[in-house]
Amino acid sequence: MSVDDRVEETQKLRTKICQDFFKIVLKQDWKDNITQIYKENLKHYKEQYKIVKLKGLNSYNINDFDVSHMWSLFCYHPEIFIESTNSDVFADVKECFKSVDDDRNGVSHLSYNESKTELYEKVRFSLPNLKKFIISIKNLDNIDKSKIEVFYYAYNEKINELSEAVKNEESAYNIREKKIKEYLRQIKISPNQLEKYDEIYCDNYANTHIKNLSKNQFIKSDENEIYCFVKAVYDEGFSFALDDYISILNGYRYFKELEKLLLGIATKDDLSLKSADQIIKTINDHLAMWQDEIDIFVIFDKMKEKGYHVRSDVESYKDKYGKNHQMRIFKLEEN
Repeated sequence: MSVDDRVEETQKLRTKICQDFFKIVLKQDWKDNITQIYKENLKHYKEQYKIVKLKGLNSYNINDFDVSHMWSLFCYHPEIFIESTNSDVFADVKECFKSVDDDRNGVSHLSYNESKTELYEKVRFSLPNLKKFIISIKNLDNIDKSKIEVFYYAYNEKINELSEAVKNEESAYNIREKKIKEYLRQIKISPNQLEKYDEIYCDNYANTHIKNLSKNQFIKSDENEIYCFVKAVYDEGFSFALDDYISILNGYRYFKELEKLLLGIATKDDLSLKSADQIIKTINDHLAMWQDEIDIFVIFDKMKEKGYHVRSDVESYKDKYGKNHQMRIFKLEEN
């Protein structure tokens, strides 16, 4: 499973844990007060109030709550809970709940331009906070122990399973990343890069690390074979391969290869914001001088079909002698 999927899975698990916690600690008649709470604090609860109006109070339920909303109710409206959330009973729970809400806020601000390593870290740091949260709930007094035990053991197992899966996937990713960087390094420093590529291909075709990457990562064809390798590696999610490929390139012929690579990425049905940003960065950094020879706008047209609009701009800069210049650059339009 991809790390993006693990981030989403962690988000869903976080929300479900909080919702099921609320099902245990909210008063049975919480709905009697909730509409008034929303009306009096419309600035903070506008979206939830809309849901109530849309679904009707009878159909509105705890599964409509998100984490930040639950955290707010927990902090500021103790009257709707079976025990006051300001009491010592909930002291540890509140502290752990705050960490869970902080994690949720951190994920909500993700642009998905982050590296896979950063995304794995987000998940890896979130899961122990969820574990602490359910432990604090398990230790509650004066709450239905049978419900809490069912709650705790169910989610403890799910958190453990997800933690183990993420640990193994991150480890496998790190091994792949290390291997790919070493292959690209060897190709870059070799006086005969294609020969070095062929050597790596022959030595590693049956290697477990290579087989784990992708069936298409070592492609033998009439095309530039290093290009095929880098494109397959990039598609696997290793964006650094693009920068390494650029440092292997030399001259106009190879910039045409880079154009072909970027066009291939832009044509993908699942073009991500991260890949779109990488295309623009690569064009600005490495293809600006070739704009008359290379049809950059074909790439932009493909990006536009996927919903990514590009605009051009002019930036001024000084060279090492202090002389002013202007350079055309491209930027993604903000939605």
